[in-house]
Amino acid sequence: MKKTLYAFFQSITLAVFIGLVVLLFVAPQSANGVVWTLVIPLVPVSLLIMGYSRWRNICPLAWFSKLTQNIVLLRKKRLPVWFEDNVYFLQFSLLFIAFAARLFVLNSEAMLLGGFFLAVIVLAALSGLLLSGKSWCNYLCPVGLVEKIYTGSNAQMQHIDSACGTCTACKINCPDIDMESSYWKEAANVQKRLVFYAFPGLVFGFYLYYYLEAGSWSYYFNGTWSLPQESFSLVSLLQQPGFFFLPQIPKLVAVPLTLFLSAAASYYTFVLVELSVKKTRFAKGKDASTLEHITKVFAAFVAFNLFYLFAGAPTFQHYPYFYTAFHFLVILVSAMLFWREIYREEKFYFQERFARKILKKSKDETVLAKNLKEIYYTYSTQEKNHEKHLENYKETILELINDGILTGDESKMLDKIREQLGITAHEHKKIMKSLEKENAGLFEVDNSMTAEKLFQLKSYKSMLQKALEENKALSEEELEKMRKHFQIENKEHEKILNELMNADGLLKEKIHAAMNELLSLYKINALIPENSGIAANYLKFNVIQEIKEQLQSLENVMPLLCTNVNIGRLIHLLHAEPNSDQDISWVEASFKPLVEELLHYKEKEAPPGSEGLKEAAACIFANRFDALVPALLHLLLTENMGDSFKEEIERYVLSEESVTSEIARLLLRGENAMSLVHIAALLHAVEPFNTLLPDHVEMLAQNVTIRSYAAGEYIVRQGNEGEVLYILSKGSAKVLINTPEGEKEIADIFENDYIGEIALFSGEKRTASVKAMEAVESLELTAEMLKRVIYYSPGISFEMMRQMTIRILEHKRV
Repeated sequence: MKKTLYAFFQSITLAVFIGLVVLLFVAPQSANGVVWTLVIPLVPVSLLIMGYSRWRNICPLAWFSKLTQNIVLLRKKRLPVWFEDNVYFLQFSLLFIAFAARLFVLNSEAMLLGGFFLAVIVLAALSGLLLSGKSWCNYLCPVGLVEKIYTGSNAQMQHIDSACGTCTACKINCPDIDMESSYWKEAANVQKRLVFYAFPGLVFGFYLYYYLEAGSWSYYFNGTWSLPQESFSLVSLLQQPGFFFLPQIPKLVAVPLTLFLSAAASYYTFVLVELSVKKTRFAKGKDASTLEHITKVFAAFVAFNLFYLFAGAPTFQHYPYFYTAFHFLVILVSAMLFWREIYREEKFYFQERFARKILKKSKDETVLAKNLKEIYYTYSTQEKNHEKHLENYKETILELINDGILTGDESKMLDKIREQLGITAHEHKKIMKSLEKENAGLFEVDNSMTAEKLFQLKSYKSMLQKALEENKALSEEELEKMRKHFQIENKEHEKILNELMNADGLLKEKIHAAMNELLSLYKINALIPENSGIAANYLKFNVIQEIKEQLQSLENVMPLLCTNVNIGRLIHLLHAEPNSDQDISWVEASFKPLVEELLHYKEKEAPPGSEGLKEAAACIFANRFDALVPALLHLLLTENMGDSFKEEIERYVLSEESVTSEIARLLLRGENAMSLVHIAALLHAVEPFNTLLPDHVEMLAQNVTIRSYAAGEYIVRQGNEGEVLYILSKGSAKVLINTPEGEKEIADIFENDYIGEIALFSGEKRTASVKAMEAVESLELTAEMLKRVIYYSPGISFEMMRQMTIRILEHKRV
């Protein structure tokens, strides 16, 4: 129902937006006035009434960005960390440019405004096509900053989200998942404080400039500024006077100067406001983040009402009754939200989350109250049994400690919640003692130890347990690093480690599970024939890497935590060459059948034809080896075997891994297009790239440029600069050198061969030309990308240099 409602309202906003763009081209004489004085003034007040997340669900620009998210032409990338670090400065700069563009030309030139809107639509669509998640909304759309400023913490609508259906983690502290959580986590962000304080000045400076340009407010209020100019050009902009009192300064300078000075004055004004707030009685008992929040809310309130002193006036003043009612609505809405936000604190957010968590344990889990008093009333009337009341309180505390939400810093916040829920201090202490007694792993020391220390030990133990569950290596060096990080003493560490080491039953079960997984991987490897094509070889390569990682996990983790199973000898046995006479009498009885099967599949040869491949595919799907799925799907696509596994393939269409979902879609559509995995498989088939790990091959594939050359076309020419390595994935070519008699052929190049490494490494110009003898497809890598790969895998450099030396000696390469 909610999705249908959002879709309905989004269709309305989309229709209005597209209608305005069309109107700007069809009826330019009146369109500008409609846009700036009728439609735009309705947006901020609508944003405040609906709230941050509801607006994000119906925004037309967000729709254009979403439109292309499901189109997979290229691998979608996450924006660099720089955007995350500077998102507030970036969006404020874009907003600054947009305001300046309005004053320069967009106010009066309808056709240019229409072109501007079309360009924004294209950029939003391109971001969805090339970037992951809501990159457009979170980083590139200047309106996104206005949304955050006007809605503050969005506390009144904290249970509503506008997150993507398939989250790609495109932003840390994503406001679309939880706006209030994001707001408080960014409370100390210096850039956020600066732009929140500068924004009211930017708004005021925008409207002030109309007066500074004309010398009278009537220029703005009669709407003259929205009429088309007789002739507009960059020259006219340079010649047009910027200020009525200083006509020597051109408008091109006057506009940004006015906006900048106004924004700067606003920032310093609100810095003084913040300092003043700290000196009032209102600041008593409030922390720095709360006082800064109050100033931000005040700045947003000022900006909002400054905007509506001017916005829409040229049109609405002709309808005085409507204008009065509209202004009353604006003041009412902004005052109500200002009043709610100015009393909001981070601790209230924490307390409400705690209270909502405990309310979910009540009989009616669908009821969610809006504040602590209401939550207490709802909870106490639903739960008449006080003992049950205490039990739920106890469970909630334990959950919050386990979740890491309740820490020493928040312990005082618990007193307020306890009081609201009618639980006495004595009952609280009794509950805490009971938790200490019942949860030895969490409360494993005497009652005098602080909650912070208890949480510290529990967190350290959880980290060790997690490493065990994920089969991560835990060397002494890494353990020492963890101890220092958690500030754990050696005795405490030994106690926790002994507890984990003595859990024999759990560890044996875990080893059995790991061995069974290893057995499945050996079976898969035995089913894939050697040298049966590029796609099959790439899958086999990935399987072998998974086997190596599984053996490494057993070798590193299990010996550390379990001493009664001879893992070291077992690993050596599995690494050794196949031998039917191998003695396994020493293997523990519970492991012997598994070891026998493992050794059997080490010696087994793959069946001929495609039957083995089908069996291997079924095994991969059945065991959910997701790391192998991209290479497997590429193999199914190459061998036209997708119909045999249609149901399994459909499961991966919505995979969070874009590489996997891309190939799954290609398979279901029957399109044998070039995918990232296809490129990776082609690279793996080329020496020396076949020595790279799967992750490094994929990294290389992400940065490959694919080009085609017609028969007779030169791929490179002798004497040109050499900044690219060429890998032939299809076709053949000839290497030619210039001689006094003309071009001389010195070598042939075929598929899975590469050229250009001499010029690439030496920095010299090309020593020969390469000419396509038939249609050629080339994978091209820049020198910078190759350097990055060599950094991760230095061995590739030696192999390339070895081959390059051979080619120089044979006079066969560029």
